[in-house]
Amino acid sequence: MTTIEDLARMLSVSVRGVRLRVDALSSTVAPFIRQGPNNRSLFTGAAVGMLRRLEEVRQTQGVSIRGAASIVRREEEERREQSDNAAQVKGRDNLATSEACKELVRAKNETIELLRVQVAELRAQVERLLPLALPRPRRGLLARLRRRGD
Repeated sequence: MTTIEDLARMLSVSVRGVRLRVDALSSTVAPFIRQGPNNRSLFTGAAVGMLRRLEEVRQTQGVSIRGAASIVRREEEERREQSDNAAQVKGRDNLATSEACKELVRAKNETIELLRVQVAELRAQVERLLPLALPRPRRGLLARLRRRGD
């Protein structure tokens, strides 16, 4: 956060000159000014940037503070519109991504269900073929073998 005195030094103008520039950009710069201790005005980076841009326009184009302020306001409005448009596009992209994710989840669930059916069929087939694959266990064989070993 920058004080009004610091801002005056940065812009090479008086404190009164900073106040004139802040008044000219009042509605645009006001959201970026905070009240600090002892009710001092503290300027955020965005406010400092706007005031620097105002001073740059004023010096390069040779216009008054009010004229430079209207140019800076117009630039800020265009920047906000571009930012809003970008946010809308991003929101649409997020919606498309969300729809794509939902479709992937549906496909995954269908695949899982198909695999469950296949596993159940394979288990049934194994149960049906198991008796054919192994010889029938003999009763008493183990007991006879144990008796021989005694």
